[in-house]
Order: sequence, then structure tokens, then C-alpha cells
Amino acid sequence: MAIQLDYPPYDLTHNKEFSYDTVLRRWPSTLAGVIDELNQQCQGISLLVKEGSISKEVGDVKIEETSSIMNKISLFKHEMTQNEPFHPIPNDGELHSDIYNQELKALTES
Repeated sequence: MAIQLDYPPYDLTHNKEFSYDTVLRRWPSTLAGVIDELNQQCQGISLLVKEGSISKEVGDVKIEETSSIMNKISLFKHEMTQNEPFHPIPNDGELHSDIYNQELKALTES
């Protein structure tokens, strides 16, 4: 069930609107900062493994999970800046992923 709003979703064809600048500049810049921070966290984990503060196994799991998150954010950023449809989010047991994915589908069909 798609939510019906009194206004249309953002439209990147109107480059004078606030949403254009937000989607193409502000959000990607914020996501780049998140990716940079996660990359620094991976480097920090590697140092902890090297100095023996955490085991290699634990460090590898943390780095793998962090790298996976960085890859997903990078894909999202790419889809956003290229005006491509977003990939659906997986159902991981959290609330409302089905509603979010229905909304994404409705946007691509309109």
C-alpha cells in the first residue's frame, strides 16, 4: 500500500529545486563521510589485531561486516547520484522493510 502524499516525490529533472541539490550533493556528501569513517574503523580494527588487543578471527569478522556495510552504502550512493532505482532492502527481521520495498516499487512504476 503506497502512501499518498499531497506532493510528488523529488524529481531530478527540476534542477532548480531544493530536492535536486539535496539528492545530488548533500546526501552523497554525507554518505561519503560515513564511508570514510567506516574505512577508518577498519584500519583501527587492523591495528588492534596487529597489537594483539583482539584476536585475528574477531578482527576479520568485524572488518568483513564493516566492508559489507560500506559496499551497501556505496551502492546506495551510486543509485542516488545516477537516478537509478534503489535496490530493495532485505527482510532482516526489522519492522517495515516490506512497506519500504512496496514504496520503492511504487516509485519505479510511476
